[in-house]
Amino acid sequence: MPRGLSPVCLILLAAGSSLAQTGRADRALRVPAASTQPATQLPLPVLTATERLHDYLQDLVSPVSFLSAAAGAGIGQWRNSPTEWKQGAEGYGKRFASGYAQHLAGATILFGASALFREDNRFVRSQPGAGFGGRVGNALENTLLSRRVDSHGQTHRRLSISRVIAFVGAAYLSRAWQPQSTSSLRSAGINIGASVGASAGLNVAREFLPWLPLQ
Repeated sequence: MPRGLSPVCLILLAAGSSLAQTGRADRALRVPAASTQPATQLPLPVLTATERLHDYLQDLVSPVSFLSAAAGAGIGQWRNSPTEWKQGAEGYGKRFASGYAQHLAGATILFGASALFREDNRFVRSQPGAGFGGRVGNALENTLLSRRVDSHGQTHRRLSISRVIAFVGAAYLSRAWQPQSTSSLRSAGINIGASVGASAGLNVAREFLPWLPLQ
């Protein structure tokens, strides 16, 4: 088991008490969305603890999550990576299970860490008339930026600490079930880059395809 598991567990345990506090704080800080949302994005209400839990559980069984794992398994099958899992239905099944397990780990870490740091990582589409470049920029910013409401009810955008922890933690934890050829820290680093790139690509799709779920 990876040594990094202990800090992750601490994050999830701390999130339990944090959720109870943020639930009360979120209700107290609920203000008209138009006054707190960045001008480049559509209005979005303040995230409550109940909504955070709902979004987390919904993400676990979202069709997008399964399709992402299936696409990742297809790429791994094409590259024959990891080589120990070989080809055929069994190899594809192992790659799909690995990709989905990594998604579960990342989503769980993100849920706990975002509650702990009171970050809102929901995707927000651009305001009408933003233009192609502005919309792409907004999608890419949503990959690594989060929103946080301060004690005055003002929304600030900043680097998402919880997303960084989730990307790194999920890639590192997934080495626990990877075969020898992909169990190194270098492989985990490559996986982090691929995960960030895939998240950015999905956000661009969410920006331009209104029928895609935002969570």
